[in-house]
Amino acid sequence: MNSPSIALIGARRAHQGLGPFVAKFLAQAGASIPAFLGTSQESNRLAAEELRSIAGLVCEGFTDLDELLRAHEVHALAILSPPETHAQYLEQALERGLHVLCEKPFVLEGRDGADGVEALLKGFREQGLLVRENCQWPRLLPAFEELFGAESLRAPKRFAMGLSPSSEGVNMGSDSLSHPLSLLQALDPGLARVCDVRVQGDGGPGPHTVHFRTLGPRLEMDCEVHLADSPERPRPAWFQFDSNRAQRLIRASDYAIFLGHADRLVPAPDPMESHLRGFVHDLALTLHGTPAPDTSPILHRARMLTDLLAAFPST
Repeated sequence: MNSPSIALIGARRAHQGLGPFVAKFLAQAGASIPAFLGTSQESNRLAAEELRSIAGLVCEGFTDLDELLRAHEVHALAILSPPETHAQYLEQALERGLHVLCEKPFVLEGRDGADGVEALLKGFREQGLLVRENCQWPRLLPAFEELFGAESLRAPKRFAMGLSPSSEGVNMGSDSLSHPLSLLQALDPGLARVCDVRVQGDGGPGPHTVHFRTLGPRLEMDCEVHLADSPERPRPAWFQFDSNRAQRLIRASDYAIFLGHADRLVPAPDPMESHLRGFVHDLALTLHGTPAPDTSPILHRARMLTDLLAAFPST
């Protein structure tokens, strides 16, 4: 089986970007990364240096997508650029019949919101194209279950999560809320609705807490997500079902990841590495005729995210 070929859009670490790390994990999973798209020759020079130093990859930079596609056979785009650019690149991928990995959030409300997402996903589905949003936190649920036991995820009534985005106000939500929503969807795959949404915070740089309820086909949960910038590195993160709280811990010496509670640690796979390995695996299968997985969770997540962001106070 030939390696899937993936081009990057947003290959740099600028604006907290993860481009070189995503490229590294995609390549380690067996994908070929021949090229990337940037905004200028200088930006491309910097991106090429980061890809070489961080990911060990030699990639050719372009400023025009069609020129890139004429020079390289590419099966998919990894859209890692700022969220406000996602819709335009998703449209370009669809027009050119390319599979897609897209950084979260998939599309922000400013570009037709969930209705725009529905139209895009319909187009990808009609062409049999694979679409994946880069929401990796569900990959930690097996470690959570090992930490607290199988019953801990059977029928929880309450969920909470703490994340440390560096942004402010509603941008804290757009940067972060896809993560808790994806965890909730992993437990209740048909989840498509949130209600009773309220946000504590002033819309500025301070902490914000997002309260809501889920109304899914299997579970109903009271949820709260705590968002607060932190000087700590790595940035603190935790999630909790009922009274069971797991802290995400990263060992500085080798970046190994653990979930911890009290004095107990459980090793966990790097969720991004695991998620991207899954994308490359599914892309290879799709290229060989396996139907692309259902994209309705992306649409449902976009609708719920729109509802949560609408509750943030304006500044």
